[in-house]
Amino acid sequence: SILFCPVALIVKDSGVGFSWETVRVAILSGIGYFVYSALFFVALDKTTLADAYLFNNSHSVLLVLMKLFARHPVSMLEGGGVLVAIGGGVISSFDHSRGGSSGPGPSLIGNMFALGGAFGGVLYLLTAKWLHGKLDLPGFMLILNTVAAILSVITCVVTKTPLYWSMDVDDGFFGFLSCDTWRRLPLELYIVIVCSMIGVVCYIAVMKYFDPLVVSVVMLAEPVVALVIGIVVGVAGIPGVMSIVGGLVVILGTFMVTFAAKKSTDSYDVSEAVQALPQVQT
Repeated sequence: SILFCPVALIVKDSGVGFSWETVRVAILSGIGYFVYSALFFVALDKTTLADAYLFNNSHSVLLVLMKLFARHPVSMLEGGGVLVAIGGGVISSFDHSRGGSSGPGPSLIGNMFALGGAFGGVLYLLTAKWLHGKLDLPGFMLILNTVAAILSVITCVVTKTPLYWSMDVDDGFFGFLSCDTWRRLPLELYIVIVCSMIGVVCYIAVMKYFDPLVVSVVMLAEPVVALVIGIVVGVAGIPGVMSIVGGLVVILGTFMVTFAAKKSTDSYDVSEAVQALPQVQT
């Protein structure tokens, strides 16, 4: 949120601005984003990785059910693609060839935490879609990350998690600023610039052209992409057969939903936006 503050002040869309309504919805989106992320990490301590992944990423199924309840059309290709993508994620989660199996066993309470996170994901995606054209993207990202950061601190206080106003790398509030190890400030900058400024921003930006369901299913491919990057940079081993098969199934499901969405996506004339860009003087 610190890095998004100057970006929000410098890069401002003249066509949109802050209003009490948009700020309230952006705060609501930040709450959904926090719930989606936080409950997944809680679930990892209480249930298996496969169950946590399955229930936390069921936001795509919840979006389909919401469309059905609202009597919006859902094609067979769209609904089938969601189930295929989730099935691929489950297959990949059962690959134990790259690590031990000493984690927690299946747990109903853990699964409920993960499912609660999925509801937060639905709230995050739907509100982010609604805000397009009403709040500029840098301003939205500033509010989103600020709300998530504040809720993280409140959670630490409520759960009595050790947190001190120091630069201690483990329990310090400003520990992320430490340069003593690459796992603090360098890693934090990578997460903010690559994962947030590029990854999350792109997710939100494409909602102008795609239904939230498409973005929801594409998010299922994150573990596959992360594994490929890990292999390239040398921090992950070659996956087993289950991971490879599961990854391919996720990609297949993603293509199915994306292809189905092409038939219902609105078209936009971007010529005016291109002409409005600042001209470079030679």
